[in-house]
Amino acid sequence: MKKLIAVVVVVVILGGAAPFVNGLLMEKTVRQAFDNANTMYAETNTDYSLEIIRYDRNFRSSEIEWKINFGSLQSLYGIEEMVFVDHAKHGYIGVVSTTSFEKNPWFQNIIDNKLQGTNPFNVSTAYSLLGDIVTTMSFDAFSVVIEDETLNVESGSFIISTDNEMKKFTTSGSWQGMYAEEKLKLSGIAMDADMEMISTFLWNGNFHFTIDTFMIDEKQSQFECTNLTADYSSKVDQVKSLLSTESSFSLESLSTTDKEISGVTAKFALRNMDAQGYEEFMDFYTQTVSDVLVKTAALDDDSQASEQILREQLGNIGMQAIAAFEKLLQAGLELEIADVNVKLPEGDINADFTLRLLRDMTLMQFAPVVGQPALILDILYLKSDIDLPASFADQAPNLVAPVYPGMQGGFFVKDGDALRHQAETKDGKLIVNGNEVNLAR
Repeated sequence: MKKLIAVVVVVVILGGAAPFVNGLLMEKTVRQAFDNANTMYAETNTDYSLEIIRYDRNFRSSEIEWKINFGSLQSLYGIEEMVFVDHAKHGYIGVVSTTSFEKNPWFQNIIDNKLQGTNPFNVSTAYSLLGDIVTTMSFDAFSVVIEDETLNVESGSFIISTDNEMKKFTTSGSWQGMYAEEKLKLSGIAMDADMEMISTFLWNGNFHFTIDTFMIDEKQSQFECTNLTADYSSKVDQVKSLLSTESSFSLESLSTTDKEISGVTAKFALRNMDAQGYEEFMDFYTQTVSDVLVKTAALDDDSQASEQILREQLGNIGMQAIAAFEKLLQAGLELEIADVNVKLPEGDINADFTLRLLRDMTLMQFAPVVGQPALILDILYLKSDIDLPASFADQAPNLVAPVYPGMQGGFFVKDGDALRHQAETKDGKLIVNGNEVNLAR
């Protein structure tokens, strides 16, 4: 009996201490997450950062004041930093905090003067015992007047989950959209993603995004698209050190003032990129962008000086960009454009295209191809299959006429209401529409 009482007492004591322990675990998780985020920003050559200003932890609650320093991006956003205050309640199985933005005068000014004193934005974060972090960002519907136009913003909610190491991310969310009378309509936005970081620039996972309607109606021009869908996936083969990405795109209809397309689908893939070469290229790219932003941000909106700096920067990075890009030109690198379908009033466009590098190359090694086209057969594999409306040949007769001395016909042949093209390199030959193209001429 005494042992049972002792066990009960221990359980009660431990249970009563759970909020305090969870507060300790939350602080450890938060500080580690900030360190990981700043490390990632530094590795991507980004000069903005997260900073904890104050961390007050009590037995059942904590208050954390922190900020984002925008660095050179302050010229883009118009503000130097954004301050947040988290109010956390320590529970028995985790911690939940709510975030406020009132420490930012510009934000409070918008609430007071544009939104009649009502803050529609809500941010809450749940910290689990295992260190996982789940942030929910939501906003209620509101209206704001901008230059005598009323913009109506509908409600939305987004959830971002990650581990305390910030290696795995899952995101889901939806937004009903916004509208401004009959001039603007954006509706039915939804997204979800599941990504895992292998290194700063290498990720495994996928991303899905949809928009039901996007419409702009100005006095002289109109634009509208419906049922837009975009997907992206990335896969890293860590054994072979290769990266492959794939993107797909579709929309039900697209119309402008003088054009109308009833449907579009397409898929783009880059396969077997050298992973290390890709990382080095992205490191070079982000460093270059960061340098330009830092230099132009110091010019106080001097557009002429900014343009001059941009021209000089582009001139200086030319050879560096070539060197970084060449590291991607490894044997097996493949570009695929597939499942292309565009529905036009004149007829359908259908296309599939594959281009594969057969050996490691540098850009200079492509130069002899200009004088000896047959060399390309040892460098690249090509396969293409394209259909166009026959009426296209009326505006571009060269589509069906030989444009190279070694060709027996045009790139396309007329087949009823369509222009058809098929090409492939095989057995050391280029075959176009069933005929060999003599590249030695």
